[in-house]
Amino acid sequence: MKTLTHMTLVAYIFNIYLVFAIVAPQTGWTYILPLDFVVKKTVSHSNKQIISIEQEVTFKSKAQPAEIKVSESWLIEGDKNLKVSANGLGKYKENIRFNSLINNKTKTQMIGNNKTTTQRSDDFYLHLAFPRSTDRFLDDLKSMGILMQTRLSRADGYICISIGEASKDEKVFPQIWIDQDQFLIRKIRLPSGTEVTLSNYVKINPDTDQEFWIAKKHIIKWGQEEVIVEVKNISTKTTATLQSFFPKNLDTPSELSFSSDQSGLAQIVEDFYSRFR
Repeated sequence: MKTLTHMTLVAYIFNIYLVFAIVAPQTGWTYILPLDFVVKKTVSHSNKQIISIEQEVTFKSKAQPAEIKVSESWLIEGDKNLKVSANGLGKYKENIRFNSLINNKTKTQMIGNNKTTTQRSDDFYLHLAFPRSTDRFLDDLKSMGILMQTRLSRADGYICISIGEASKDEKVFPQIWIDQDQFLIRKIRLPSGTEVTLSNYVKINPDTDQEFWIAKKHIIKWGQEEVIVEVKNISTKTTATLQSFFPKNLDTPSELSFSSDQSGLAQIVEDFYSRFR
């Protein structure tokens, strides 16, 4: 009797599946994963320790064959504490020295001999790539004005779950795109309209309890500008502690000076480090 009942139940479920499989494509029905599930899976791919990252930022001019390269060193303790030291490369070695500390929603810098703490720019996005909790990740999305709803979309060639309101006519809204297969962030549209594409993901510490994913390439587009970030090295072997992120321990000044620049890139570099770092 139990066997017959079990077989009947299996047959019923199978028939329901067949109906859905036949009808769904014809009616446009699509099952979209719920927001909480997508966010939980995304957060599970993040790191749980302090990491260091070495990367190169390339600024190019659309008007002429000129470019500026900057080396960045990051210390990252999840989505709350991030520290960067940037230096110009080549002939711009003496022009670019930038140091910044992000604590939650504040930004600390040394300008000359003065230490300043201001609100973090609305265009800062890196904390989204290193979420530590689903609640915090959702709060960050809400603070960007992202509507808490999901839909299917496409970004960087991937079928994604998009969180946010779809664009209407020529009006665009802040959104984030997370691919539905690996639950990795593929694209972010910030409130300003700036779009950040994350690609070339690699798995760090695979098959361990410290496993996490990181995007090795970022493309940031705003207005007519495009900046490319390429990660060169990632390490979990750092001597940094939480004290490394204390504002009182930031003592290296920032300076951007381009008195002889004729390429038009100076303003782009200054804009980038003001808004995105």
